[in-house]
Amino acid sequence: MKKRAAIPALGRKLALTALASLSLAGQPSTDPAHSPRPSEAPAAAGLGQRPNPPLAKVAPSGLSLRPLDQHRKLGTVYFEIRPNSFSVAGPVSGLRTSPSPLLGYAVPRTPVEAAGNGSMGSVIAAGQFQIAWISLLSEEALAPWKSTNGGPLNLDTNPMIAVTVRNAVDTRQLSRGEFGSSYICTLIADFTINGISIESIMPETVISFSRQDAGAAGVKGDQMTLRTKCTIRLKDFFTTIPGTQTPPSIDISADLILSTVPPEAQSPAPAQPSEPAPGEPPPSTPK
Repeated sequence: MKKRAAIPALGRKLALTALASLSLAGQPSTDPAHSPRPSEAPAAAGLGQRPNPPLAKVAPSGLSLRPLDQHRKLGTVYFEIRPNSFSVAGPVSGLRTSPSPLLGYAVPRTPVEAAGNGSMGSVIAAGQFQIAWISLLSEEALAPWKSTNGGPLNLDTNPMIAVTVRNAVDTRQLSRGEFGSSYICTLIADFTINGISIESIMPETVISFSRQDAGAAGVKGDQMTLRTKCTIRLKDFFTTIPGTQTPPSIDISADLILSTVPPEAQSPAPAQPSEPAPGEPPPSTPK
């Protein structure tokens, strides 16, 4: 029987070194000099961080957004008129649970019809909604958030929270009749907070369309309602926030009425919010 050739001592040493190198491949380095540096965007990287979308400007009236040109070209714009309900909940000091005004618009895909195989595309082509930080938090609670006071929020460059609708998938028709139609879908949008944009998926979003004579009373124009819910993790946008070491999550629930006639042209005009429009001074108090 032929004997196996002995491996020289130097060869054995090299082989063991190679095996050790292979066993350590892919293991994280314990050397601080080679450890990955934390991102400036806390927890956002790898959690659906997106490029910041352009933000629509608030109309001079303070009642609506001026739709972005690239959105307006996609079809008929439906403007946010008033919410049936809009609530925000979470363990954040000074959080207003029913903040206002919420400004925004949506552009549906038309016609909304099923293909020959029954499948449906996106029911919403684009849209954007914004709300000011001064509407979301009381002035007293907002003060320690401001970067000018050492807080994490730069209000000069990021005064608004924005939701930019990108798509609606898994669309199914719920009803269709002479006066309107309704659909259920998964809404895909980007939340832009403090200069960081994170993708959000909102399943079971219900979108309905109705003619003016079959919609909400007192609202001019053809109408659209949008009902959705989502949870936003503040730690995706902030390392810390005042009052807590770990930024919590907040739950948002919205049931919105939109119309082809903007708020400025509604008659009578929608009720004015108690909060001043972004960029406007608060009303003076009679003495």
